[in-house]
Amino acid sequence: MGKSEAARAAGISPTLWVTLERGYEVKRGSRFNANPKADTVVRAASAVRLDIDEALRLAGHTRSDITDHDLLAGINLPPTPDLTAVPDDDLLAELARRVKRQPNRHFRTGLSTDVSDEAPRLEAVRDE
Repeated sequence: MGKSEAARAAGISPTLWVTLERGYEVKRGSRFNANPKADTVVRAASAVRLDIDEALRLAGHTRSDITDHDLLAGINLPPTPDLTAVPDDDLLAELARRVKRQPNRHFRTGLSTDVSDEAPRLEAVRDE
């Protein structure tokens, strides 16, 4: 799927798609981080079959930030787990375990349209 096709499927402009994909935009020679609305993130992620919750997380959003709740009607999302009963120490231990599993790594915040298989995934890259 090309950028134009992905943008069309998401209902956004190709220019906005490129901004989301790169994670920034350039205005008057200066670089600014992309700051997409949660609704835009959901549209873009669903267009390329990316995990919506993960895309929202990478963009600094949660499902509660979505204003157009009809967006989720056709998307099969797993329920948000209720972690209120899980002790804080257990949550922190799990977070530490996951961070240790990915040393010196971060995830690109952009969405990729370069999809060679059926299930697009976030791209882990090593910090240099």
